[in-house]
Amino acid sequence: MTLATLYPPMAAATILNVFLFALAWKGTQIEKRDGEPPWSLVLGLLAYLGALGAFVYFSLNRPLVSGFDVFMVAFGAQAMGGAIVHALLHAFIFSRGQRKADRAFAFVGALFLAGIMVAGVLGT
Repeated sequence: MTLATLYPPMAAATILNVFLFALAWKGTQIEKRDGEPPWSLVLGLLAYLGALGAFVYFSLNRPLVSGFDVFMVAFGAQAMGGAIVHALLHAFIFSRGQRKADRAFAFVGALFLAGIMVAGVLGT
């Protein structure tokens, strides 16, 4: 694959992720206000994880060669980056005044996800 063929799938994944992150942020705000997450947030997160999980499951033992493969890898990597940023924000900003155990859990979760990402980069 040439570099020019990598841009469109990565750009599409970025645009879709920004849109989905904005919807998730709106769902999180509704959850804070009402005390429970809206059904659309739960369904969206399950669909997001389901799509990524199905792609990983069906692509484990084959080389990634198509634009769709690049799109899904970028989609998943950006989701992991977003999860790391959200966990760090939760640990240091959103949870001020809460118990230290809750804050530490979010921080350890962010470190775990960052470790997986670093291991993936160094392992290739």
